[in-house]
Amino acid sequence: MAKTKFPTDMLELIPVGTGFSRRSGQATVNVTRISEDSLEVTAACDSLARQILILTEENIRIRNELFRNHHLKRYMNLPASSGSRYGSGARPSPPFCWEYSDGDLLTLKLGINMDKLIFGMSQVKFCGLEIGWFDEQGVTPAGTAATQVDIYAAQVKDGPVATITSNPGKKAFTGNLIDMSAENLVNTIGGSKDDQGNWEPPEKWEKTGVMDIVCDSGHTIRLYKAKVTGNDFGGGVNSQGVLSVQLNIEVMKDENGKRMKIFAPGIDPETGKPKPSEEA
Repeated sequence: MAKTKFPTDMLELIPVGTGFSRRSGQATVNVTRISEDSLEVTAACDSLARQILILTEENIRIRNELFRNHHLKRYMNLPASSGSRYGSGARPSPPFCWEYSDGDLLTLKLGINMDKLIFGMSQVKFCGLEIGWFDEQGVTPAGTAATQVDIYAAQVKDGPVATITSNPGKKAFTGNLIDMSAENLVNTIGGSKDDQGNWEPPEKWEKTGVMDIVCDSGHTIRLYKAKVTGNDFGGGVNSQGVLSVQLNIEVMKDENGKRMKIFAPGIDPETGKPKPSEEA
């Protein structure tokens, strides 16, 4: 607490526009003569302002943490049993969407169509089998851009007359597999597993087949012919991390000429049609 006192006869001695202040700890009081017959007294406490700033920053941090960590589902994937403010089983129309987490309705957001965003990796299937855990980075793009060659003519001075694609580049992903169980390694890069659960690697750490990357956003990225190669071990055998296998996932063309397709939320990649509703 800061306080100050002064005799009333001092008013005549203080010029208009000037004053004095007293500070005690985080508290400050200011006295200013603003006219011939008026004083202005202000008081402030730094600790209160600082506390408000701290609480505001913490509120923003918690909000961002919830947004990152909670599982978001678009309104079309909500089970009818969750209900809504619009009536039992009702769902809002675009561009409205729900933020949905662990079975608890969080909030209705306006102006965001989650169909436009692809995020989060919830499951990876390869050759019809679910693959075990990847590290927190999931899978990341690792392709190469196309290489183009510009063709110039002596008679044309302002730029190339044509552009030839000399190398089309490739589409690929990388990821670190941290589920090092023998069964998971066999399903991912081959090799053999014995009765004791031991894994013996193959000569070539690679397998090829259909891969589905199922996203938290509800999308499914289907690679019709994914060539999965184990490049090397990653991570470490220490207290700072876990051992992993560094995977390269190359997007090849299958016998029908298909490489990949991104299926919208709610669409079954096997049939290309909406999945049966949970209510059914």
